[in-house]
Amino acid sequence: MLDTTPTNLNITINAKELHVLKSFALGLSTTKIQELCEISETEFTRICSNLFSKLQVQNPYAAVRIAYHKNILREKDYTLENVKSLALEMAHKQVEKLCTSCTNSKKLLWVVYDLLMDFHTAVESNFLSNQVFVSK
Repeated sequence: MLDTTPTNLNITINAKELHVLKSFALGLSTTKIQELCEISETEFTRICSNLFSKLQVQNPYAAVRIAYHKNILREKDYTLENVKSLALEMAHKQVEKLCTSCTNSKKLLWVVYDLLMDFHTAVESNFLSNQVFVSK
């Protein structure tokens, strides 16, 4: 059974749809999303079709925009592309090390990703918004 994410407008996004949606928010290619989520092209197409139908959109850009607007994606999922890509890459590298304590590596990948993005958001809000810079 898949975990689901209820939203404020009675839209339920399942775990696979949320992973694909977050990946779209990262700007990842369809090939990279399929690789990271370990899904076939057919399954990816089905997931996208269901996701777009639920959000009443026609493309990934609109899906991310609507998901952000409806609080399906949080601000941390919609930050600078290079930071998000680096965070996901780091999380992906750490999954193998952390899998010794977790049997679901795909779920663990997103847990690590969320932790990294929480850290990034905290750094931005606490330091960059106040324009505090450390001189070397």
